[in-house]
Amino acid sequence: IGDQRPEGEAEAAKAEEESATEESTDEVEDPGAPTDDDINEIFLKRYKMSKEELQAMADRMGIQLNNLCYLKQEFDAYDEDRSGYIDAGELKELLEKLGEELTEEELDAAFKELDSDQSGEIEFF
Repeated sequence: IGDQRPEGEAEAAKAEEESATEESTDEVEDPGAPTDDDINEIFLKRYKMSKEELQAMADRMGIQLNNLCYLKQEFDAYDEDRSGYIDAGELKELLEKLGEELTEEELDAAFKELDSDQSGEIEFF
């Protein structure tokens, strides 16, 4: 007849582990986490649009909101003067970084196509 203590100890350890797992999944929200108002303020500062407006734009484009935000970050990376627009010089630099070697005529044609309102600048939004 064997000693039953190790089995009982194993069951106790298992119960303790399950209890710890339950406690970690039942945690209260992080009090330092941003609120919806904080998130909207961040969106307004960064994109000059509310989260809802950006979500509507992402929906119209058929992409996820996080992808729209990523595209905006990439756009901003090439908007060197932080104007909110890409001019012909910035477009040329962007295309060169992407390995595209366009003639001046090709660059002009691409710029005109992207400059939908003929403002002389390419806007992201």
